[in-house]
Amino acid sequence: MVKDKHREAVSLMGENAKEALRFIRNAIIGNPTRKDYYLFKLDLAPRLVEYLKGNDEISIEIATVVCSLAHGSQEHVKMLIDAGIIAPLFDTLYSQNQKLVEAGARALRAILQQQIPDYPTPTVKALYIKNLVHLVMMPQQDNQKVNIAEVASGVLGRLVENKENRHLLSGLDIVSILADWMVPSYNVYPKMQEAALDCLSCLCKDNPQISQQVAQYTNKLGERFIHVLFSFVRDTRQMIRLSALTCITYIFKTGSLPQDLSPKIMTMLLPTVIRLFGEPGSINSETINKNTFQLDKACTVFAILVQDNAELQNAAVEGDAISRTASIIQCLSPLLSQELQTPKMLQANQHNIRLLTSCLNAVSSIASNTEDARRQVIEQKLLPDIISGLKFVDTAVRVAACKCCRSLSRSVKNLRTSLMDAGLAQPLFDLLYDYDLEVKITASATLCNIILDFSPMKQVVIGQGGVKRLVELLRDPHTTLRLNAVWALKNMLFQTEYAIKVAVVQELTWNGLLSLLNDSELQIQEQSMCLLRNLACGSVRDIEFVFNGLGEHHLLSLLETKMNASTEILVQALYVLVNIGIGNMIHKEAIMKHQPILDKIMQNLHHSSPLVRVASIWCIINLTWVEDPGAERRIAILKDTGVVQKLEYLVENDDTADVRDRAKAALLNVTNPPSIV
Repeated sequence: MVKDKHREAVSLMGENAKEALRFIRNAIIGNPTRKDYYLFKLDLAPRLVEYLKGNDEISIEIATVVCSLAHGSQEHVKMLIDAGIIAPLFDTLYSQNQKLVEAGARALRAILQQQIPDYPTPTVKALYIKNLVHLVMMPQQDNQKVNIAEVASGVLGRLVENKENRHLLSGLDIVSILADWMVPSYNVYPKMQEAALDCLSCLCKDNPQISQQVAQYTNKLGERFIHVLFSFVRDTRQMIRLSALTCITYIFKTGSLPQDLSPKIMTMLLPTVIRLFGEPGSINSETINKNTFQLDKACTVFAILVQDNAELQNAAVEGDAISRTASIIQCLSPLLSQELQTPKMLQANQHNIRLLTSCLNAVSSIASNTEDARRQVIEQKLLPDIISGLKFVDTAVRVAACKCCRSLSRSVKNLRTSLMDAGLAQPLFDLLYDYDLEVKITASATLCNIILDFSPMKQVVIGQGGVKRLVELLRDPHTTLRLNAVWALKNMLFQTEYAIKVAVVQELTWNGLLSLLNDSELQIQEQSMCLLRNLACGSVRDIEFVFNGLGEHHLLSLLETKMNASTEILVQALYVLVNIGIGNMIHKEAIMKHQPILDKIMQNLHHSSPLVRVASIWCIINLTWVEDPGAERRIAILKDTGVVQKLEYLVENDDTADVRDRAKAALLNVTNPPSIV
């Protein structure tokens, strides 16, 4: 009976829209169930779009209802976007009615703040971007216009995450417009300043050109704006501090930070971010619930700041970052219980789930390069929570947990002990069947590390049908997933026993391997050539396996072709020849009879890459071991190509020690042949 009133309200939108919309607005505020009912049962979204073009009062009510709905679940936002709400909301921003402009902007910001898989930030008209920039300009102490500028900054910040929208800002002087909000006279508008900093941060992210503009800008008071940003890092207003930290971090990561300020990243920025996690011993569920958004942002900034920077990672370890992050994760760990992973629970805890994701990303970043960090992660007993994260219903958590596992799996010690004991292999392998592409990509990248020869988890993956699944992924249209799959198979074959090589080829087939070796993606060609290199590595039986599978002529013709490929592929092709050269007299003679390959080996002794020169020398070494049958004849043939002079030149002149050392060994072989072979 109650729901009939809601149905009646929707039906009355054409007759008494204002009263009906107020009823709907009051009914849905803070009530996810009613939001579901209106959107999924009563099909409210198309009606909102239809009437948004009416008079101002009705449009304000509609924008308010849309804003409330957008603060619900991602499914609610999807319904609004699919109904076509974005463009009509942008049109409200041209109104002369300031209340309508503010309501429309708030609705847009609420929609765009939801980061939804498969719903990227929309590309919008240039006029929409220009109008938003106009709304952000400083009004003359008009509180409503300041409110509009604040919300418009938030909308603009989300839109510029789309690179096409960023290009539309060219010539609009957006840096100075946003930066000039940060002068002391506007400190009375902290929300606006926070929004301006957030927008600047979004503009600077992965954008060296804008980052340089921000770093070099001098404001209307004659101050270098980058100094103003650093002063805000010490601000008493926490959100301002966080926004400034974020902006500086993005500038730093693009390499645009002035050199004289670089030391402050270590001495000021990093310690400040870590302190925002909370003091050790004071982190508990109550403090987390009070500061969820701030903690989420701090962890996100930290992860970006220390990513791929071993120096900052080591400093963060010393600064107690891992134990603080671990305390937050452990307070949130009840969320990972399988029994609690219901739609209602996910809706009620979406902010904590986002924080959990950020914390896991922080752990992944700090442990990506340093062994001390990985050791601390294990000592903090985070592995059970990370493994549980692999099974969590939220996609972002699964991806972040995978990244943690990938960072930890870079340690041989962890592979042999902690990760095996924690039972990582099975849940990670299960994610190769995940419905989400990013999860599969991250899981397959992690799998590359855990199936190396020295990992006991390799047998677990193979026993669960890992070879078959990886071969299946080779047929996926997504390049990164295919690359990870061939990389994992390559690692599986590294120094492995003959039986595993046979099993891989039975699933892959020789024709399948040939297809990979001629793939349109050069990285896949490179890793496939390395896979072939691993197949041919070991004993005479391994080399015979490759010779028989591909055929001697086909194999050598393929290698000849790859001698003209990129340096990366060339190196791998040469090492296939190095491994063949370890074989018996038949295998060595197969190389010697293929004159184009011999010519390429000689030419590559003077290649610009030392990796190519070393690989070429190894080919010569393996063909000229004096104790091998036929060595004298092979040495004589190589001498006729001028190999002695080439090697002598390398010994005397090459600037790479490894090249010189290998050249000496090869020279010893070819200048001291056996008298009888």
